Amino acid sequence: MLSENEKRKLRGIEQQLEREAPQFVDELRNGGARLSLLDREWPYTSIVLLGVALFMLGWLVGSIVLFLMGVAAGTFALVARIRQRRRMGRRGGDK
Repeated sequence: MLSENEKRKLRGIEQQLEREAPQFVDELRNGGARLSLLDREWPYTSIVLLGVALFMLGWLVGSIVLFLMGVAAGTFALVARIRQRRRMGRRGGDK
């Protein structure tokens, strides 16, 4: 538990934040927190782009391994993103 002095300091910080950044306080109170890494678009987009690059490189140099790695990376990223969107939709977190 916090001492009375610590509680008083926290109340003072809270009041100062309410005065200086009311929008920030509202976002914190209403659950407007940052998205987790898996909820963001850029990791999936990056993996798809890497997959396309590997796919093209494998096709150009005739390497079946690079070609298949590109197909696998792109497919994995697309499927993972679709599944994540479905989960977000079930939780009511659609953007």
